[in-house]
Amino acid sequence: MRQVASISLAVGLMWVGCSKEGAEDINPLPGNGAAGGDGNMGGEEVGALPGGDLTLAPKNEATEKLSDPNAAPVLADRNGKFYQVYEIATVSYTGKVVEYHPDSTESSEKIYDAGVLTRHTEWHANGQKKMEAVYLPNGAMKTNYYDEGGNPVKAPVKMVTGLGRGLEWKTGAGPASIEIIYRGKEAELIKKAFGDPDEDQNGVWIYKGMKVKMKSGQIMTTVRFTISNDKVLSVSVEP
Repeated sequence: MRQVASISLAVGLMWVGCSKEGAEDINPLPGNGAAGGDGNMGGEEVGALPGGDLTLAPKNEATEKLSDPNAAPVLADRNGKFYQVYEIATVSYTGKVVEYHPDSTESSEKIYDAGVLTRHTEWHANGQKKMEAVYLPNGAMKTNYYDEGGNPVKAPVKMVTGLGRGLEWKTGAGPASIEIIYRGKEAELIKKAFGDPDEDQNGVWIYKGMKVKMKSGQIMTTVRFTISNDKVLSVSVEP
C-alpha cells in the first residue's frame, strides 16, 4: 500500500547526506552498513485519510528549516508524486500514524512515543487483525501474525534473493549509511545487491525483511529506494 506524506513525516523523514560517488560501480555491496538517526517530528496524530489526503497535526509545533546546502532534498510521497520538504518539527513525534484500506477501514496503525515506534498493528481487509508488533525498551520486537479468520499463524517466510538482504546495515552513520552508499547509484545495482523488490509502488522499490540498525540499537526492517531515471533518488528506512 502506498505510503503517503504523513507516514514519511511521522517516521521522521530520513536525512540523506550528500556524498560524491565514483564514476563506476563495481561492487553492489560496498559495505555492510552502520547506523543512527532519531525521528525529530512534532505533533500528536497524523495519518492517511480514507481519501488519501494529508492530515496535519492538531498542534503547531516549532519548526526549523532544512537549509543544509550539502544535503540532498528531503522528499515526501503524496498521492504518487514527490514534493520537497523545507521544514521539520523540532520536537520528536508522539502520537499515531494511521493508514486505510480503499473502503476506508483502518489497515495500519503505528504508535510513537518521543520519536520511538512502540507498537505497530495491521488489519486484513475484512477487519481481522493481521499483525501486531510491540517494540520493547531493549530494541527487541515481539510480533504476532493472524490469518483472515483471526487465527494465529507463523510469520511470513522471507526469501533472500540477494546477498545484501542477509547483511546488517546502518543508517544515520555518515558515509557508512545505507542511504549514502546507494543514493545516486544505478537502479540495476540495487537489484544486484538485494534482488527484486517485494513491492514496486510507482518507482518506489520496497524491500522488507531487511536489518538496518540505528544508533539507538533499534532495527529497521523495511528499506525504500526511490527510483528516478534509472537511478536511486533517495533511500529511507522504517520498522
